[in-house]
Amino acid sequence: MEDPSEPNSSLFKNSKIHTKERSVNFSKIEIDRLKRLVDKYKNVLLCKKTDASSTKQKENAWGSLQKDFNAVGDTARTVKQLKYKFENMKRSAKKDASRERQEMRRTGGGPPPAPPALDDTTDWLRSIMSRTLDGNEAIYDDDVIAPKLVAPPNIDKVDKVEPAISEGAIEIEEGTQDTDENIPSTGEKWALDTSTPYSFLKRPASSSLKRLAKKKIQKNYDAIMNTRQNLREKKIAVLEGTLDLELRKLQETIDQQKERHEQTLRFNEERHELEMEKLRLEILILKEKRDKNNK
Repeated sequence: MEDPSEPNSSLFKNSKIHTKERSVNFSKIEIDRLKRLVDKYKNVLLCKKTDASSTKQKENAWGSLQKDFNAVGDTARTVKQLKYKFENMKRSAKKDASRERQEMRRTGGGPPPAPPALDDTTDWLRSIMSRTLDGNEAIYDDDVIAPKLVAPPNIDKVDKVEPAISEGAIEIEEGTQDTDENIPSTGEKWALDTSTPYSFLKRPASSSLKRLAKKKIQKNYDAIMNTRQNLREKKIAVLEGTLDLELRKLQETIDQQKERHEQTLRFNEERHELEMEKLRLEILILKEKRDKNNK
């Protein structure tokens, strides 16, 4: 018996080995063209939603991208090949970004190592999907450089600007001028009210508005109920008409069958009478023959 593990066996020769179909490698021009098209449809292709509508939009976007890609160039690419190439580009960019972070966080003293050489594909992907490659920035880490906070201006040192009023524009009566007692001292601090103005707060609806709202809701409810009642009555009328039509058809069928049965009965009766008459005649003929023979 032959060993199937041997390469010269008949089982090994008859078996078909399915290999993966390999297409032509992407050239530099094709990669640049793919970048431009992905940048064109990036709002749809890089969306994180996975519902049915988003998936359909992504499929349509990949189909449009394939048409635009194959419109220029000699090598036709399928949607599967374009997706696979884009995923490979993302995987390579993630590896480069991870290697760069490892070099930056390496310890051991000495001068910092030179950052790894990144290709233009990694820079391009970082420009359109930076969070996917580099992640979110840690704001509570010890190595984070705190942002510079700008101190608010000192209100006490703000110079008061007197409005320019022309002479004779305002007549001030004697004895109505402010005295030094009414002017606040410069040592007092101004208290600024930062609360929301009362006019911007949500006020409760008045009773008249509530009544109007209830009337409107009741009117809409009555209109909806009337529409439903009319539709129900129309549906019942249609069902009754359909039932009457079916009953008429059934009655016509019964009448036709009854008439056909009566015709069959009459035919059978007439046939029976004719057969009996025939038998009587045959009996008479036989009697006459017998009488003749007896004589």
